[in-house]
Parts: sequence; structure tokens; C-alpha cells
Amino acid sequence: MKILPAMSTFVLLLGAVVVSQPASADTADANCEVRKDGDKQKGKSGPCTFSQRQGYIDIDLKNGDTVALRPADKANHFKDQHGNKVVRTQSGGSNQTFKWENGKHISVTLYAPTHDGAPPQVMVGKNGEGEVIFKNNCVVYYDKHGRRTSSLPACSSKQINHAEDAMASYRREQGMN
Repeated sequence: MKILPAMSTFVLLLGAVVVSQPASADTADANCEVRKDGDKQKGKSGPCTFSQRQGYIDIDLKNGDTVALRPADKANHFKDQHGNKVVRTQSGGSNQTFKWENGKHISVTLYAPTHDGAPPQVMVGKNGEGEVIFKNNCVVYYDKHGRRTSSLPACSSKQINHAEDAMASYRREQGMN
């Protein structure tokens, strides 16, 4: 009979521990392209943070703005922090696109993780040639047209794919395409 009170206490304590742990969000570094009716908003586009937890999404833009989306009545439908309707129009692989009724769009491209989780650095010279640099000594090189020319042996195939996305996004943002 002494086992029953001890077991009840254990179950009660276990329940308190499980209930007290908050749900954690999946957060990733990304590149965000913010535009309205086709015009890119350069002050907002660029590196960002994308978080998703239990259907709720937060996008922290480089200018300090945060877009907070909560689930609405249908799959891929949300309301932003101002009550505006938002639809996720693309979701696949490392890309997601969100569209507002007023014509605003946010395209999110998640960065492939590097050894330390940091996004790569994109550098482009005056002649248009560029490189994407990762912290693990991976460098991917591009010609003046944005075509990959070579990469160092330290680069994984995921990093090369991520470099392609980063360079393409940079060239779009700078009006180079």
C-alpha cells in the first residue's frame, strides 16, 4: 500500500515538469525578399530570422520589424499582428512565400546550416565577379554574370546549393539580373 502514494507523488511531479516546459520554436537564419506590387523594399529585404512553432510563424526582418503570423481557418492561411489576411503561396524545400491582400509579398529562403549555423558572406567586386564565403573555409566563386565558376574542396554540396541561392538573392536585391 505504500507504493500507491509514492507512485502518485512521482506521477504528479512528472506532470509538473512536463507541463512547465514551454514549446520551443524551430528558428533558422534565412534571406527574406520583401516586395509590394513588384517593387522590392530594400530596407527590409536581406538576412532575416524565420521561426515556426505549432502553426505560428515569426519573421524578423533586418530593419528590426517582426511579422507575426497566427493560423487562420484554413491550411496555409494566416492573420498577421494587425489582423490582415495572409496566404502561404509556396512552401517547399528551403523556400516559403507569403502574400497579403494588399499586394505585399515576403519570400523566405532558409539558409543551409553551416558548421556554426552562421549565414555565408556574399562579396561582389566592382567588375561583378563574386564569392560566397562560409566560416568552414568553403568559398564558392562566381563570374560577372552570376554563374558559378569554382569552389574550394571544403565545400559540401549543400553549401554549394546554399551559395547559389545566396548569390542569386544578392544579385536580385542589387538589381544585377
